Amino acid sequence: MLRASIKKVDDRDVKEWLQVLDEYMGGGRWRADGVVELLRADEGSTAIILAGLEGLRLAKEIRSRGYDVAVRVVGTPYLRTPLEVMIIKRSRGELTVDELKALVSDYVDYVRNYVLRPRSLNIS
Repeated sequence: MLRASIKKVDDRDVKEWLQVLDEYMGGGRWRADGVVELLRADEGSTAIILAGLEGLRLAKEIRSRGYDVAVRVVGTPYLRTPLEVMIIKRSRGELTVDELKALVSDYVDYVRNYVLRPRSLNIS
């Protein structure tokens, strides 16, 4: 992200961001394994899982193993961060290289303008 904040997003950035997104998205399988293991141990049981963005992906993975899954969204709607948009679009296979470059730039701006406030950096 530092490189992208200094200059325009290039192909090397795209490759690294795709790798990070894919690693993040791959984590849902081991969580699904744990949930399914618990459900098998107590046949007929019900599980309530609190999850973030990965909730829908986790539900899909558990559903593919033959379990009934209901997803409920809790909380008020909000505008997703560019990183969240990247994750969602990548998981759906809808993320183009041009979109990724724009979203990385937007994410750099988001971090710079909303996460790293001057107080965070001890700048007066």
